[in-house]
Amino acid sequence: MPSKSLKIDSLELDLENPRITLASDQRDAMQKILNEQKVRLINLAESIAEKGLSPMDRFLVLRSARQGKFIVTEGNRRLPAMKLLKNASLVDDLEMPDGFKKRLHKAARIFDVSKVKSRTVPKATNGFGSGTLARILGAESSIGQQ
Repeated sequence: MPSKSLKIDSLELDLENPRITLASDQRDAMQKILNEQKVRLINLAESIAEKGLSPMDRFLVLRSARQGKFIVTEGNRRLPAMKLLKNASLVDDLEMPDGFKKRLHKAARIFDVSKVKSRTVPKATNGFGSGTLARILGAESSIGQQ
């Protein structure tokens, strides 16, 4: 299957995911994941910043109805971790302990992944909804696991 690059900013959390209870928008979904995961999300972000993403842990995405956007159906911890590393204003905007903010800002200084690779797979017909599914691949020589 052909590979292509997707920008982190083009990836969105699945607001219909039952693990993200009644999130009204992307920011709210991120806050709910942070509230649930707490230090585990910070640890994951630090690991991704230091080691990258494991090629074994792939995102699964659907093409969104929004132009140029993709909905992540698998990777609901890795995506917020990467978005927090990429966007310092998001770290400051979300509610979290100051210690978490300091750790994320420090990790963000070494985070250099601006794109992830994807592999498109056939159209979804298995309950994920309609649209193109894609597998997002991590950096090839990295860990990024917690």
